[in-house]
Amino acid sequence: MSITPPHVETNRDSTQLSFEEALAQLQEVVARLESGELTLEETIQTFQRGSVLAVRCQGMIDNAELRITELASIDPERDARPEQAAIQLPD
Repeated sequence: MSITPPHVETNRDSTQLSFEEALAQLQEVVARLESGELTLEETIQTFQRGSVLAVRCQGMIDNAELRITELASIDPERDARPEQAAIQLPD
């Protein structure tokens, strides 16, 4: 028999959640686990949902870090003024 703890969204696939939504749900999961009011089965299911959400959040953070690293590696002098790169003044 499966018991779904109240306030823990399971209908929506975690891959459809934004970072902010996943983080909010993860914080709610942590609060419920810390409350000590769940049955053993509810605790296991809530922990499982929290694990999925934590992986989702970490994946989005890793992706954001990669994007920032890629953006930071762009040479701003080369890309900032492409119209000036084509113009050469005589000596």
